[in-house]
Order: sequence, then structure tokens, then C-alpha cells
Amino acid sequence: MTFYQHLSDAQEDKIHAQKFKPVSWLALMRELDSGGVQLDLELPGKTKEVMIAVRRKGKKVDTWEDCLIPNVRTSLEDGKIHLLKREVTHAFHNQAKNAVAQIRKVVATKAD
Repeated sequence: MTFYQHLSDAQEDKIHAQKFKPVSWLALMRELDSGGVQLDLELPGKTKEVMIAVRRKGKKVDTWEDCLIPNVRTSLEDGKIHLLKREVTHAFHNQAKNAVAQIRKVVATKAD
């Protein structure tokens, strides 16, 4: 499955974070790693804060695939416990919704 297909599936509600199989997440994260997408540059806001806090605790998180390690958690200044895997998958779904919408606008414009 290509990165665009992952985005399309997310936008069309074919998948949800709860229903997207672990194998699919693993394939997607490996695709991001092999494509050279840099983890440190692409994670947004709170997700990046969680990753930095996890690293400060001594966990090795260098690749997208490392973000899927279960039970990697930390607490931020808000006092809540955050799971890195959940934050990354949640951020991905939000970005996918925005990206597919923009891709569709471009495709529709070129079709006119």
C-alpha cells in the first residue's frame, strides 16, 4: 500500500485508529522510514513534546517504527500520561485528513 493509499483510506473513513490493524501501521511506519521522512521534523506540537519527554527518560526513539513500541509512555507538564504510539497515530490521522482534502482540491482543479 502506498502512502497516498493510506491517506485516502484515512480520509474516506475506511480506517479508524481503533480498526487500523497493527500490521498496517507497521507497514506505514516502515514506508515513512524507508522514504527518508524525518521523524523529528514531521511530528506536530504535543506529539513532538511526548517524543522528546520519552527520549529524556532514556527510551530510544529514532525511527517511525520505534513510535509503535507499546507502552512507551511519559507524563508532560499537564500531569497526564501520554502514550507515544497513541499520540503518533492520532497525529497521523489528523494530518491525513488535511492532506487528502488538499490533494483532492488539486486534482479537481486540474480536472477543470
